[in-house]
Amino acid sequence: MGIETVSDYDDGFELLKTLDSRIGEYVYQRKINYDPDHCQYFHRRPNKNQEGYCHRCADVCPTFGVGKDDSLMELIFSKIDCIGCGNCVNVCPSGSLQRDGYDKEAIVEIAKLYKNKTPVVMDFDTFETLEEFDFYSCIPLLLPQVNLLNEMYLMTLIQESGSEIIIFTKNPSENLLESIKLVNNIYDCIHNIKPIHITEEIKALSDLCDTLKPNKNLSYTYAQNQREALRDIFAQRLMFLIKNNDYGIVKNTQTSHYGEIIINQNTCTLCMSCVGACNVKSLSSNASNFSLQFNPSSCTTCGYCVDSCPENAISLDLYGISLSPSWFENKTMAQDKMFECIECSKPFATTKSIEKIKSIMLPIFKDDTAKIRSLECCPDCKVKVMFEKNIEAFI
Repeated sequence: MGIETVSDYDDGFELLKTLDSRIGEYVYQRKINYDPDHCQYFHRRPNKNQEGYCHRCADVCPTFGVGKDDSLMELIFSKIDCIGCGNCVNVCPSGSLQRDGYDKEAIVEIAKLYKNKTPVVMDFDTFETLEEFDFYSCIPLLLPQVNLLNEMYLMTLIQESGSEIIIFTKNPSENLLESIKLVNNIYDCIHNIKPIHITEEIKALSDLCDTLKPNKNLSYTYAQNQREALRDIFAQRLMFLIKNNDYGIVKNTQTSHYGEIIINQNTCTLCMSCVGACNVKSLSSNASNFSLQFNPSSCTTCGYCVDSCPENAISLDLYGISLSPSWFENKTMAQDKMFECIECSKPFATTKSIEKIKSIMLPIFKDDTAKIRSLECCPDCKVKVMFEKNIEAFI
């Protein structure tokens, strides 16, 4: 039925007449597909403000197409209200939101069709206004809405086509402009070019179509996995550009969120709560050397691990992207020795975690030698020590 403001009508009858004219059958197409597996909001604890850690999709939605329920920590989608603007797809850091028919797999397959051609990216409606336009050697690449393109999609179009690209639109979103800025800054650092050109002027479009040519140095094909997270795909494409070189740091734009976590090794007990909190596998544990590993290229900087740490040992540094090989490697953030049970010598915990527990429990246990000894025992031997104490009490 839509939303109307009463004050816009002279009387109630006129308002009812307008609403009555809209009664009928409507067909609504699903425009957005949602996969909660990597979603940074779905079923997570609320933060200190009782909100989710990431709800950018709901924040940028200009209608009621995407909303959120903080009591259930679930996103709400409305086919009726969604206008297919693409803003939610652009800002989703994990790729949980995809445009129906134009997901990340479809985009890469479309881009491959433009190999050694210069794509002119525009939406369907814009293309209809260019009936007699001469694209020269360039070829139009049509999307439902260009604003869905984020840095991963943009880099895919450049590398799979092997060419600089043109985006022709009169209504670019702020997020699209910032994504373009980020990718252009990356290429500027590495190749001293800015491969994405955006314009709304016919004359400028004509000049670009006449001058831009494919560039084999930009060409790269990556066989992405269907279940691969957006940041992982972006990292693979970025690795191709960097190779073994170090090009410094590209700072975040106003809407990008790249960086890494900092861990205080003196307070971290390697409880691995942060590993359990991370659903993009940026954080992991290495059982072979009892260490906590972190890969900054996969991190969405959602901050969930920060508040999940019981020791307040984690902080975020949103400095941008490090254009060096180390950005894609697992880093050892904290490491410890395994603590062996004083009864059976079986390793069962880290030394730091045992010391932490002892510092808390010793003042409570005081002179109870059995309980104090149990603090340094594995679960099996802990039962044995306390059982022997109770037996002695009855003898």
